[in-house]
Amino acid sequence: MQTTVWGNPRWTAASIGAAFIVGVFSAAGASPLYQEPRHLSAQASISQSEAASRCAPPLVTTDKACSVGEFGRVGAIAGHEFFYAHYDYRDVPTTPPDIPYPRIVIFQGEPSAMLRPILISGEDPAIHYERPVIRHAGGRVVLHIPASESGSAQLNHEIMYVWAQDGWRDVDVTSWLRDLDHRLPKGFGVQKGIYPDYTKMTASTPLWRNNEAPCPTGGRANVDLQWHGDRIALRGLRIEKHDWGC
Repeated sequence: MQTTVWGNPRWTAASIGAAFIVGVFSAAGASPLYQEPRHLSAQASISQSEAASRCAPPLVTTDKACSVGEFGRVGAIAGHEFFYAHYDYRDVPTTPPDIPYPRIVIFQGEPSAMLRPILISGEDPAIHYERPVIRHAGGRVVLHIPASESGSAQLNHEIMYVWAQDGWRDVDVTSWLRDLDHRLPKGFGVQKGIYPDYTKMTASTPLWRNNEAPCPTGGRANVDLQWHGDRIALRGLRIEKHDWGC
């Protein structure tokens, strides 16, 4: 039986993630600490100085302490300006080890120069979030929040939204992995996270043959991606020989 470990272990429209191990789907509920990314509605606006120095009060629960680890500007689109803050949550009372639960919050600028929280990422101490960016991807404008999970597999937990009708819509960036699994030759699989280049709409990954580890002797899969509605889809696949020297 072919074993394929995908680089995105949680399957939702908003968060990039799905894991297939021996053909069994691993749901988000496998991690009790994890909370899904979500859109925020009816949030009170705060000043830029407040956003840079303290967590928005509605986003902090009584069992958590929260601090802002980083704050900055993401970019602008269609006259709308966006900012981000990196929140570090900790349990209250704190008990060793003091492990933070990082989250990314996206703010939209308002004409009054205030900032309104509109999006928040998931919460998991194993996930590392990088600085969000606004970029072009296949003729569309996307908000990309790169993220990865610690561990030898370096799983991909990135989040992406597409700009449409003056707002950000969730992007399904995982279902193309199912198509890749179906199109790989029998006995070939992926054991590390896959991190697409959305500017070029391509992805590339080593291949493992017959589940051997740690050396990927199955060559390399080069993937072309395309938009299908609000979903990233597989457009083409090329497998090439590659000597990894291991």
